[in-house]
Amino acid sequence: MRPNERKALENRMCTVAYRIVARRQARHVSERPVEADCPICGIVVTGLKMHRDHDHANGQFRAYLCRDCNLGLGRFKDSPSLLRKAALYLEAMKDTDTYSADGLIKYVEEP
Repeated sequence: MRPNERKALENRMCTVAYRIVARRQARHVSERPVEADCPICGIVVTGLKMHRDHDHANGQFRAYLCRDCNLGLGRFKDSPSLLRKAALYLEAMKDTDTYSADGLIKYVEEP
């Protein structure tokens, strides 16, 4: 394949991919409510500030969340166990006895 043919093919593929993404986004925008309360933090989110949370295993829509909560879930790999550990860690850090004598943080275990 000649370089100019390859470039033309790449351009066509990008155009097709862009159209698919644009259609999906338009569909999601039209389905969005005008505003919603984030079920995690409770702030009111509107319009494009609402993010569609979905199950990464099956793609199923769960709820509209604010950006921060949606990204937070993703950063913790949608793992309830990791989120519980993070909450325990934050609670433990309020207590000054959490640090060991050498200044290292003690491992936090679930109750």
